[in-house]
Amino acid sequence: FGWNWWGLSDEEMKKFKSTMIVRDSDSLDEWPNSGSCKRELKRSNHKYFSHVFSLGYGGEGSKPSNAYKIITSESWNQKKFWYFYHSRREPSLCNSIHRQILLKNSTQLEMFEHQPFSIGFDILPDEWLERFVDSKFCLIIRGDQPGSRALDRAIRAGCMPLIVSDVLPVFHSLYPKTLQYTDFAVMVQEEDFLVDPIGSLDKAIKLSKPQMEEKLECLRLMQRIESADQPDSLFVPAFAREVVETMKEKGLETGPISSSSLCNSRNNQATTSLQMPSTDAQMLSCLKQILLNKELPIISQSPIHSDGSPRTALNGKGQEVPFLGAQFAHHGDTGDYKRWNKSIQMARAQPMPQLQQGTEESPCIVLEIGAHREAKSSQGHIKNYPNCQYHAYEVIPQFAEELKDRWKSEPRMHVHPYGLAENEMEIKVDVEALNGVSTFVGDLKGGKKENTTITGQIKSFDFALSEIGQLYNRTADTVIPTLLDINCEGCEYNLLLQAKKHGFIERVPILLIGWHAYGNDGVGSRAWELCQVRAMLSETHEMVYGLGFGWERWVLRSG
Repeated sequence: FGWNWWGLSDEEMKKFKSTMIVRDSDSLDEWPNSGSCKRELKRSNHKYFSHVFSLGYGGEGSKPSNAYKIITSESWNQKKFWYFYHSRREPSLCNSIHRQILLKNSTQLEMFEHQPFSIGFDILPDEWLERFVDSKFCLIIRGDQPGSRALDRAIRAGCMPLIVSDVLPVFHSLYPKTLQYTDFAVMVQEEDFLVDPIGSLDKAIKLSKPQMEEKLECLRLMQRIESADQPDSLFVPAFAREVVETMKEKGLETGPISSSSLCNSRNNQATTSLQMPSTDAQMLSCLKQILLNKELPIISQSPIHSDGSPRTALNGKGQEVPFLGAQFAHHGDTGDYKRWNKSIQMARAQPMPQLQQGTEESPCIVLEIGAHREAKSSQGHIKNYPNCQYHAYEVIPQFAEELKDRWKSEPRMHVHPYGLAENEMEIKVDVEALNGVSTFVGDLKGGKKENTTITGQIKSFDFALSEIGQLYNRTADTVIPTLLDINCEGCEYNLLLQAKKHGFIERVPILLIGWHAYGNDGVGSRAWELCQVRAMLSETHEMVYGLGFGWERWVLRSG
């Protein structure tokens, strides 16, 4: 925001006292540098803002123009250069000796234990980029500023930062509530570097195989946090964590917060002990459970074979498709559709005795939302629980007609040609969404021509319950579905939250939920919404089985 506070006066800035500001760096009362360039950076931000935290030069990590390369142990081991560092020939503004020390005598570089390397003055942009992404360690040496955009670029490119700056972790913090610098980078003390630049660097990177693998896993985690433009980004939950815990530290919430790393085991398993209100703790626990590779399967192999040929996989339809590398497995997105399908079987594997208690006068009621063309869920349920009445809801008119024709001889099945929500409305669905495989309907906007979209009707929960009640001579408020089976291509996020607001879902004994692709909003945003729903459901239900972006089964708590 600059030094002039957007041109506002002191009195005008005081009006911002109750707000929080996110900086691209922290400020020190004084930061050290060599030569005549010592400068004082006052903590004047705290004069105006009650709550301040830093994300470092976060924008650099999300710039599409900056090189992006997914980091894995395999890809890192295949990199050609051990060290990368190129600097301009002209003196630094602050005449820093740190930047020039390696470049003063190029012959000494041959003393590096690890060869080859790419260290020198400026080179052509194309060559610079090629070597940058093909290097294992990228030197981040303190120069004119205590912060470093090169750090974020290295993270994005999958090059492990080799940091020679005592002030960088203080000034340029990076999501400190999630990771510490020592988790994803190698640190070298400035004093050691100035005494023996070659030896200090060689010594610093002598890590055991488990240590290196752990750092690479944490570097990948930081890469996903920083690269907000990528579909598997964790920016949203990491950013939310910084906000929540910074507010707690500033006294807006009670309870001390530990700042220890979330990435201090080889499996990225969270070990931080957080003392905070139960709701916040539950949200953070859910996000860690899903996103730190415990529920949500990640395919981390290279998208190409060792010979350079592209790797392929089978999608949910058995078709051969390009292998996407480190992506989240959902349906057939990354060739791991079998795991998603297995989650369906697991969610339904255990008997549901609640569905066996129906009688003719008071039948159990099964609602399948998103029945598509066949109401496949109901096909399985009706065999095991013949005493239930089944209601299939399908918002696409042509699918609803197919359902009516398919089930016309089954008196226990009732087809409803609409979707459910808190309020009635019309929606337009692009025809591309009608395959119903790994789509997210909310992302598919209607085309310019009328024949590219289909209009569907959404009815309120009250309307649906009233319609069911009429079949059994009951009022809407006495209709309690026994099972809610949801598989509606992305509508589950809003539907469940609205059902909670309405109130009827609090009495439903069993919920089967199929979570769908995270869509254009990205996995971070959808994971946050998924965890919101889980937190809401846990007030009245218990999750007996769950797989992030797969299937979950919830059972009403007794009493």
